[in-house]
Amino acid sequence: MADMLYYLVSLVINKPMKKILLAMYVLTWPVLTLAEDAFNNETKKAVRVSYELFGGYITDLGIDDTGRMYASTLSSNGIYHSTDSAETWEGPTAGTDLGKVNALVISDEPDTAYVVGGISLYKTTDGGTNWTELAGSRGDAESNDFNLALAYANGVLVAPVRDGSLDVSVNEGESFTNITIAEDVSTNSIVGNTDGSTFYILAASGSDQTRTLYVLDVATQTVTATSQSGNYAWVGAKPTDNNFIVIAGADGALYTTTGANGTWQTLTAEPITGEVNIIGDRIYLGDKYTDNLGGTVTNLVVTANQLAVDPNNTEVMVVGSGTGVQLSTDGGETWSEDAKSNGLLGVTVNDITQSDNKKNVWLAAQGGLAHSNNFLSDSPTWEYPILPDQASSDIECVWIDPDNTDHIVAGASNLFVSTNGGDAWQVATGIESLTGTFTDVVSDGDTLYAAFSEQQGSDGTLYTSTDGGSTWSDVTGLDAPANDLAVLSNGTVVVGTGYEFSDDTTQHGVFLYDGSTWEQVSTGTDQSVTSVVVVGETVFASGIGDSNGKLLRSTDNGVTWEDITANGLPSDAYFHSVTAADANTIYAATGRPAGTSYVYKSTDAGESWSLLYTGLVDEEFNEMLFDGLTTGTTIGLQSLYSKATLTASAKGDNLTIQLKDAATKDGLRQRTVKLYKKTKKSGDWQQVKLKTKRTNNKGKLTLELNQSKTTYYQVRWIPNDTDAATYGTDTVRTKQLKVKGAR
Repeated sequence: MADMLYYLVSLVINKPMKKILLAMYVLTWPVLTLAEDAFNNETKKAVRVSYELFGGYITDLGIDDTGRMYASTLSSNGIYHSTDSAETWEGPTAGTDLGKVNALVISDEPDTAYVVGGISLYKTTDGGTNWTELAGSRGDAESNDFNLALAYANGVLVAPVRDGSLDVSVNEGESFTNITIAEDVSTNSIVGNTDGSTFYILAASGSDQTRTLYVLDVATQTVTATSQSGNYAWVGAKPTDNNFIVIAGADGALYTTTGANGTWQTLTAEPITGEVNIIGDRIYLGDKYTDNLGGTVTNLVVTANQLAVDPNNTEVMVVGSGTGVQLSTDGGETWSEDAKSNGLLGVTVNDITQSDNKKNVWLAAQGGLAHSNNFLSDSPTWEYPILPDQASSDIECVWIDPDNTDHIVAGASNLFVSTNGGDAWQVATGIESLTGTFTDVVSDGDTLYAAFSEQQGSDGTLYTSTDGGSTWSDVTGLDAPANDLAVLSNGTVVVGTGYEFSDDTTQHGVFLYDGSTWEQVSTGTDQSVTSVVVVGETVFASGIGDSNGKLLRSTDNGVTWEDITANGLPSDAYFHSVTAADANTIYAATGRPAGTSYVYKSTDAGESWSLLYTGLVDEEFNEMLFDGLTTGTTIGLQSLYSKATLTASAKGDNLTIQLKDAATKDGLRQRTVKLYKKTKKSGDWQQVKLKTKRTNNKGKLTLELNQSKTTYYQVRWIPNDTDAATYGTDTVRTKQLKVKGAR
């Protein structure tokens, strides 16, 4: 596997990839993990292997009566369990495809839990290894459309539906009854009282952040609205007192001891950023807690948006943040110094950059930067998370000076520069007070360019720097949210723009900047362009539209453009990223919310396409680059290798060999193959000396055998250094072929 890593990183990464525990720790990664699991698989066309970047944004936590811990992450198949107090985590079994997991509850039944993955509801009865999709009240799992919350109490399961109703089960998901809250409301948080007779629901109408507290009476199957509303996101109930309820959110936190329709009092006016948990007399409010009903509010010493307590030992608890899990065994007085995230494959990788010597690699990721200075070693070590600024934990882009590994620029809500290898960071100057995100940083050798998109995509701009990123100047005239950048061979800057939820065509598509003027390309103005890649004078741009996406191409340095989606790509897909191995070999990645992701491959510059790899539901290939095909996705960092097919057939005295790309069916021409033979089926293989060893321009090679007795043959192909980037280093073999002797 060490050889595979070398081939992966011994090519060139110059184009940055695009598209949260604050304890600092050093993480040792194996070179690559090649295994059939719930996150990677091997098909007839391709194989994906993961770099084990552990962590992820924790969406929910739970601990059952046996001490088994569950953690869900905002990533595909993001449900994990631990039986060793969070030292290691295991994901679901191979073949599972749940989508992003947003909610988790634990049943009273042994080894049983429920999650919402994507828009579906799933159940495990073996402690989290296998999950079965449940049919809701509509009676058909295909019709499921669940929201991002769940609640369970005393045998009653409540699952909000996105149409503003609730599916309620009193028999562990065997059947459901549907109860309406109100038309078109969205449930944000729900909790049940101890006996499961009453559930409290925070729900809002449309995009309104003002949420109303509702009460579900299970016995009468009715939901009533209370007079309590505001910008609240979480609701909690005291296990020992059905009348004790807390709501919390941006408006602070309120509590009542007299029931939902009783008198409410203020716990704190401080904004709350995590869920409500009530343990004894202590009320946890995200990363804060109070023991005296708000008289004193204390900050936890760890960042937390989720918290779970062992029901049999309240001294044991885990918290989750944007980067993973931490553990306390003394009731929250102290916490594990290092993150307890070993096995969580839930980190969203947004960008990658690499020095010319290949040893230094920086990742921009959800939760911070990651850095390795020994990337060519068998087991690279990583420092993660690195935060250029404590207020900027989600890093969207990163750039390393290829000639000076101490010089790095990172982008989040601001731009940050380090000149000492990341030991210290300075905020770049020349940038206005902005609300939004820097999405990409690229260089043409002399000038740095940075793309900026305002919050909610209302506007954006391009910045330039000629002093290595310390000071920046705004390039006026774009006035569109900028998502990705590339520089043409003539110096023109290509900017992919647009906001997915806007229909303003003047702020969508591709813009060109020649150093003095801006031009909007007329093709693709209905697209939010997510990725731009340049190879020679050819430019590819991937996009997301209102109902479908497009892949655009220019073959004349951006002068003219065409939509090439109809050349064999799906018409209903969203295109998240595109990259090029060379002028002819192009890769494009697609995906839709609650849909499956795919990677397509072209070997004729986009004239035709073949499906290369099928990803997971809700997985997003934020960006791809070819250094070997490397992908940064919502489940981390991977290499995606094409497979080759090698066949041999005998007719008369001739042996015909065919070597093809498994996805595109293109013949792999001028490749050297080796022929082996043996005269006994159980004998040892012996290499045959060949006058001609290379395939022809169609990937074929015909050999004359001239044998007198029955012989067994096998043909092998070992990818050379160049081919290893595409096909890996493993030897490709034919099946054993039996050829009878001359008759």
